[in-house]
Amino acid sequence: MARLRSLCIGVVLALAPLSLARAAEEEAPLPANEAENEIAPMTAWDVLEQMPPRASYEVGLVMSFGTIAYFAEDTPPWVGFGVHAGGGRVFSDQHRLGAALGVQLEGPVPLYYSASVEPQATWDYIAGKRLQVGASVGPALMLHSELETIGSKNKFTINPMVAFRVGYSEGWSRVGRRFFALLQPKLRWIDARPDFSVGLIVGSGNGR
Repeated sequence: MARLRSLCIGVVLALAPLSLARAAEEEAPLPANEAENEIAPMTAWDVLEQMPPRASYEVGLVMSFGTIAYFAEDTPPWVGFGVHAGGGRVFSDQHRLGAALGVQLEGPVPLYYSASVEPQATWDYIAGKRLQVGASVGPALMLHSELETIGSKNKFTINPMVAFRVGYSEGWSRVGRRFFALLQPKLRWIDARPDFSVGLIVGSGNGR
């Protein structure tokens, strides 16, 4: 009996180093290449970042240069300033259909100027999260004013308008906000003649 007990104790002492070595291997850190391959758990911010936006909006400032068609015989092409606001529904994570509103003042104020309010139907496409292209169509509601010796002469017109956009758009936070800079050629038909201008729109928005 004493011999059997001694044999069991010897077996336990012989296996103890093997058990300790295996436990040390399990607790040891993974090699660098295996640690890099581990997938980090997703956070709430990561989930928000990967969710495609269903709608978006934007606001920007506009600076333009072009003809003043209503006063074409009295003033050369001139600069204009305004604001742009738009929004819409996003489809297929890249296309957006919506509406926009532009307000702009053009011409050598106060001698001659044309003020416009332009409600628009819009389409925009963002490719590769950087390039944005789009188009707009709608009426331009315009007030044309000419300064006279006493007072001013004003006329109100409604004119067709079409515009195209191309430029840079990129998100700057994890919840969909973005910065954009777009070049926008625009054509209006005013007083039986074309009115062409090119504008730069710079602003920010939410979503694509």
